Amino acid sequence: MMFSKRWIAVCAVMTTFGQMSIANAGSISGQIGVQMVIEPSCMVTSGSDASSGTEQWGTLDFGTHSDLVNTKNAQFVGVSGNAALEISCSQGLTSAVLTIDGEMDGDLRYMTNTSSSSSRIAYRLYADSAFNLAISAGVAVESNGPSADKPRYMLFGRAQPTEQSIVMPAAGTYTDTLLATLTW
Repeated sequence: MMFSKRWIAVCAVMTTFGQMSIANAGSISGQIGVQMVIEPSCMVTSGSDASSGTEQWGTLDFGTHSDLVNTKNAQFVGVSGNAALEISCSQGLTSAVLTIDGEMDGDLRYMTNTSSSSSRIAYRLYADSAFNLAISAGVAVESNGPSADKPRYMLFGRAQPTEQSIVMPAAGTYTDTLLATLTW
């Protein structure tokens, strides 16, 4: 029987590889690291996410009136129906600060008639129901929350007749937009 050199070489290679796989059977172990980083952060739990980039946190509604002869008061109502702006921060975070900006003249803010920008109603913003803690633009609002990582902010508005240019303003809807910023 005659075998070609080629056939002998193929058999030698097959035998070598077969022996190698059997001779080198075993296992090897390695580690895979797993990690997640939680950055210090806060979120408004009484607000709603907005796809436009600005969340809607609630409303300060003075209601419907025929004149400004008497003082008109309003209390903040969050989107979720809460009577406070509720915040939840990373556990241990103690530096959350809320500021509120808006058109102001001193501590006076203004709602403008949506039909006539020349007609305005002056009001002030407060952090307490006794109307003692006025909120100025860009100044930290005092929290009345249960803890530093769960601050809660009560917001109140007051429109007083003595601060109006007229007590019988033009009929219409008066609005203002407050930009509230939470930093930590």
